[in-house]
Amino acid sequence: QIPLVGPKLAGLLSRMKASLKYFVVPGMLFEELGFTYFGPVDGHNIGAMRRTLMDALSRGGPVLIHVRTVKGKGYQPAEENPQKFHGTNPFDVATGQVYPENGPPSYTRIFGQTITELGAVDDRIVAITAAMPQGTGLDRFARR
Repeated sequence: QIPLVGPKLAGLLSRMKASLKYFVVPGMLFEELGFTYFGPVDGHNIGAMRRTLMDALSRGGPVLIHVRTVKGKGYQPAEENPQKFHGTNPFDVATGQVYPENGPPSYTRIFGQTITELGAVDDRIVAITAAMPQGTGLDRFARR
């Protein structure tokens, strides 16, 4: 046993182990915040979803259910191109081809164009997307 190094090293390793749990153990952060965490659950498995929901109902306090799904599950064009089918305009079901926009531009299009123009003149502007840049209008911003 090394007097000074031993306890310091043990403390460091203990903190590293605790920090690593946040990256490895799903839901650790939520449980520390007082939530009962369930998941991840296959959102396409009705039996698993039902069991999880029933279990969640029996718990007291806040519950977080982490559900994983495949966007467009069962519809091949959407499974192959989830970006294209995130908040899409009307489309041909047989081909997956999106019909052209009619009428005024959408909020998403205006937002994407505006944030891209602002970002071009001010490099302090950043944009954070909810995992789907095209569906949130940030695909143009990401390319610039």
